[in-house]
Amino acid sequence: MLLPLQGLDQRLRSFAGKKGKRLRVPLVTTFQALTTYGIDLVEQAGKLDPVIGRHDEGSWLNLERYEAHHGIRIQDRALVVAAQLSSRYITGRHLPDKAIDLVDEACANVRVQLDSEHEEIDNLERKGMQLEVELHAMEKEKDKANKARLVEVRKELDDLRYKLQPLMMKYRKEKERVDEIQRLKQKKKELIFALQEVGRRYGLVRAVDFLYDAIQGLETAIQQLEGSIEENLMLTETVGPEQIAEVVSRWIRIPVTRLGQNEKDRLIGLGDILHHRVSGQDQAVNVVAESVLRSRVGLGRPQQPTGSFLFLGLTGVGKTELAKALAEQLFDDENRLVRNDMSKYMEQHSVSRLIGAPPGRRPYSVVLFDEVEKAHTSVFNTLLQVLDDGRLTKGQGCTVDFRNNVIIITSKLGAELLLTGLSGKCTIQDVVNRLAERGIVLAVTDATLDYILAESYDPVYVARPIRRWLERKAVIELSRMLVREEIDENSIVYIDVGAKGSELVYHVEKNGWIVNPATGHKSEILIQISNGTTKTDVAQAIKKMKIEKIDDDEEEEEMEE
Repeated sequence: MLLPLQGLDQRLRSFAGKKGKRLRVPLVTTFQALTTYGIDLVEQAGKLDPVIGRHDEGSWLNLERYEAHHGIRIQDRALVVAAQLSSRYITGRHLPDKAIDLVDEACANVRVQLDSEHEEIDNLERKGMQLEVELHAMEKEKDKANKARLVEVRKELDDLRYKLQPLMMKYRKEKERVDEIQRLKQKKKELIFALQEVGRRYGLVRAVDFLYDAIQGLETAIQQLEGSIEENLMLTETVGPEQIAEVVSRWIRIPVTRLGQNEKDRLIGLGDILHHRVSGQDQAVNVVAESVLRSRVGLGRPQQPTGSFLFLGLTGVGKTELAKALAEQLFDDENRLVRNDMSKYMEQHSVSRLIGAPPGRRPYSVVLFDEVEKAHTSVFNTLLQVLDDGRLTKGQGCTVDFRNNVIIITSKLGAELLLTGLSGKCTIQDVVNRLAERGIVLAVTDATLDYILAESYDPVYVARPIRRWLERKAVIELSRMLVREEIDENSIVYIDVGAKGSELVYHVEKNGWIVNPATGHKSEILIQISNGTTKTDVAQAIKKMKIEKIDDDEEEEEMEE
């Protein structure tokens, strides 16, 4: 008899009330469900003996495999990796259930790839169709503003076709090999079945004489085909550690696959990349980059977060900006930043709201606790558990894992002792990027940068007023010039300080070398004019630089031909 957990207490009491009745009750449930529905089972729970606990990583490896069901081969190493990765990253479930599901989904993925078109080819074909539709629509328009985009679309379409053709040839070749292996295996299975039938009817010796040589020949052919496997296959009949890691990455959106060359280069150059976005904080950037590198290669402390940092400083020195930059570099998305405004937890009873149901689960992200000095002191007890053990236990007994997160705490305590500013060129780069989209180069003098800093810098808010000042002054004036058509594509906008030193003056010159007509490439250039340098020198330097760029592109095209 199967009984639901709800109301089990009354059922047990009714059975126990019958004299001479001995009752055996195997109870299959989880501790969480028992807590939710079995509040009244305290008395009966004392009479129940638990006989099955949680499995460890190695106790499930003798389970029946899924090879026969999916028609593929599973490596023993894949089972070990499934147990290890599921234990490390999937903390909300238990072994062996989560490891079995990992293997099952990896097998299904391999089977689907064998029975359908390869994912990479399908994505390229879809993108090609989109580009063809866009190209057909733009060819009907005569707007000059679309010419550069038209060149880009044609180039993208040619590059896509050039990339798709060898992939299709490789895919067809591998597909033929896989189909031949499957055909031979199916024929081998039929011969083995026939061998058993002949053995039952005419004797095993006679059956072996008829079919043994044929089976051996099939095994040899299969081994030869499987032995001719090359590297970087698009199709495979085997589930290995890489396939298991891909499933884990898709489940919880974390890069647990092996470090590729691109990922290695990114980790090595992480400090330089962060320096380009956050200026004036060299020590903080270096410490963050080193900590992430140490953890990513597996040499960090296993039971602690990927990194734990305390950023101190005034508003605008780059604390939050560094957190955003780190999220973008680690997870390819600046929005992978879970931000907690600690001013919401100023009272002791409000601390309970810090631990609750999140709007979206992000097990691999940067967690920012902003302005922690505003929170109640009891918050620090919660943070201590997270920083020390890499986990947090909720009131219901659930454990939240923080080992894959970067924890950043910001504060303004002692900020008056840490007055450091950001360069004006850092924020003016925003204006440059907007103009570069139109093929426009911005050239500023040293006097202009000094004037911007003198007019906008605030020792209390540091860099933030610079951006607002540029919006009110420079961006507005450039917008007016664009509306009046004083600035066109392929132009240089010179910005200098007026003769009285109280305003900025703008001068526009045409420059035909900013957009490469062959490739549609647009430059993103910010030119800083030193004292004593004339506008003619700057224009000649730009022209020379763009000529060299076009010559390099033409040489590359000739080499490809």
